[in-house]
Amino acid sequence: MAAALALLASVCALFAPFRPVTHWHGTPKLLFGGGGAKSLAFRSLDEKRAAAYLSSFASRISRWGVPEWSLFGAPPLTFSTRALPGGVRLQYFDVGSAGGALNPDGALEIVCRGGKLTLTTEPGSVSRARQERVLYALLLAEARQPLSPLGQAGELAPSLFLPDTRKEARLLAQIDSACMYDRKGQFERLKKGGR
Repeated sequence: MAAALALLASVCALFAPFRPVTHWHGTPKLLFGGGGAKSLAFRSLDEKRAAAYLSSFASRISRWGVPEWSLFGAPPLTFSTRALPGGVRLQYFDVGSAGGALNPDGALEIVCRGGKLTLTTEPGSVSRARQERVLYALLLAEARQPLSPLGQAGELAPSLFLPDTRKEARLLAQIDSACMYDRKGQFERLKKGGR
């Protein structure tokens, strides 16, 4: 037993100069697009407030077009929203060949349950993993901001594997503040890195 403790102490001493990981940089690797689920755990979560936020979040994102999605490097997402107990369902659509009809084609459910915000994908004929990663990153960015509606609904539980979402938070704020009359011009400037 003493030898095991000494070995553990020597291994810990090797890593002492390194700082602990607080943010993982890069795109989160999720199970999205293949029928997977991803969740955000909270220390405390007012599920009623979080569910109300999810409804407004989905409504806000549903108005996005090509310029908004292109800022995140993803193609536009066509969906409708439906309220669920404790969350929202984003029903994806694919343009059919019969006169341009919209056909249901997969979904994403975002639900608050048991102190977690769970995102569950129902796969369709086309992968929407890139858009779902963006949605996850945006929800995480909102949860990290204490003054945002989701941040006020609960405090995130500590985790080593949450990605850095500062870029997504900045882009979301810029999208929300873009002038309605010159939205296209604003997005062209945002893509080039200007203000």
